[in-house]
Amino acid sequence: MRSFTLIELIMVVVIIGVMVTFAAPAFRVTRDRVLENEANANLRLMQSAQRIYRMETGAFISCANEACLNTNLKLELPASSAWNYSAPLANGCSEANRDAGGTLLRRSLAIGSETPVAAECI
Repeated sequence: MRSFTLIELIMVVVIIGVMVTFAAPAFRVTRDRVLENEANANLRLMQSAQRIYRMETGAFISCANEACLNTNLKLELPASSAWNYSAPLANGCSEANRDAGGTLLRRSLAIGSETPVAAECI
């Protein structure tokens, strides 16, 4: 019976390490892009729910967290998501915030806008 030598095993570990080194940055970029798309989709959902809420009550809602938004706008935003969703002002603007390695990423979508922007609601 022939077995592997220590040098052969070390070479396999080194090759796998090099492959992981090249794959990790691509994975991180793809993950960030997916999270960005998730925030944009949920902001559009919140925008539509805000419009419906305004048609029913005559005013936009101001909520500081997902629980308030889910209850009042009849949504099911994920509370354990990478993003924290809110509607800080009663002007129809919705926000998504997330901490990305010490950097606060912010996306907002105002009523009448089509594309979320990297800014806060004003």
